[in-house]
Amino acid sequence: MNFFFFYISLMLLLAEESNQQCFSGVKFKSIPPNHLYNRLKKPLVIGYLGNIIRFQENSLEGMMNLIQINADGMHMQVQLTKDNQLILFGDDNFYRLTKEDFLVENLPFSEIVKMNIQKEIEYKLSDSTTIKKIYGSTVKVPLLSTVLNSIKGNNKLIYIELVPNHIPPQNPLDRHRAVEVAKLVGNLVKQLQLENDVFIVSKDPFKIYALSYYHPQLQFGWWPDVKMFDNITAYKMKEEYNDIPVIYESNCFDGTENGFLFAKYLLTSGMLAKSINSTLIDLPLEIYSNMTYFSNKITETNIVPILQSNYGQGTSIGLFGVFSDKSALYSPEDDLKFIRSLTDNGLTRFITNDVNRVKIALQRIVLESSSTSLNSPRWPILLGLFISFLCL
Repeated sequence: MNFFFFYISLMLLLAEESNQQCFSGVKFKSIPPNHLYNRLKKPLVIGYLGNIIRFQENSLEGMMNLIQINADGMHMQVQLTKDNQLILFGDDNFYRLTKEDFLVENLPFSEIVKMNIQKEIEYKLSDSTTIKKIYGSTVKVPLLSTVLNSIKGNNKLIYIELVPNHIPPQNPLDRHRAVEVAKLVGNLVKQLQLENDVFIVSKDPFKIYALSYYHPQLQFGWWPDVKMFDNITAYKMKEEYNDIPVIYESNCFDGTENGFLFAKYLLTSGMLAKSINSTLIDLPLEIYSNMTYFSNKITETNIVPILQSNYGQGTSIGLFGVFSDKSALYSPEDDLKFIRSLTDNGLTRFITNDVNRVKIALQRIVLESSSTSLNSPRWPILLGLFISFLCL
């Protein structure tokens, strides 16, 4: 009997010690070799919200156009309707895109299908600046099942972002809907046998945790948001995210810094992403380009080694927000320099509003590399051939 109590006490002690390590010894799982991501040539160029240069965001037409221009994949935002249908739509309210003032969660799809996404759409660039895009015609809000069935079989990586992105969740209903959308999206992906074609992401870790519970074999990741570095938001995140079961059990938030420093801890340590079993991470450009979010050393300029040391050497890292509407005026030479710096730093995918612009820069890098190889001294090759000839 004494041995039994000793054994139980030892196990509890070891479990507590493991929890106190706060996932520092945990690394990201590898993306399976048979996943489409591992079969495509890197770096990948993914159309953010479809191809919004030509078609409205999150539209079937925009996704299909990405196939025509030979993007490597497409990103889409997905959420639940009142009757638990999965639709492509990013906002909480329909007004900006349809001029119909209804919350998405309050309408069944039978009502949503009557709406039109307008030809003229305003995009907010800052608190004081907007731009207007004018498209050729109105389009409908599509079902996720319709979009997936339409693009299936085209060898394109499919990014499904689960929304809404309340950071942190605003109420218990947010958490309930997080579980439901994660469960239903995973079910649909499996039903259509797209497990090896899909990445599922969200800025809400509760959604990713639900995915890891119901669909652990899928590939998914937490998307950090620059808003997390706001002190008030970071305080709320610390309170809310502590309710994620594995974090609550580990006591890892106890004794950590608050505000900005807490957000920095979450990102650099990978603790949050690892606790919800992420296999990939994509950073917004605003975070990637600001080293103060990662390090206090002014000499460090590349965040990839910092992340890989904590997340795992094989961690797949991407970047979104590349060439957004905010950078409408640009120089091809600046594009080339920027994209080359990203590839040199080891980023494997770019999620962008302008697929062709990124592809042009990548093609120039390849051409310049080929040209350099052709112009390199050829006498060592010729000498080797001559020696081989003498040996015949």
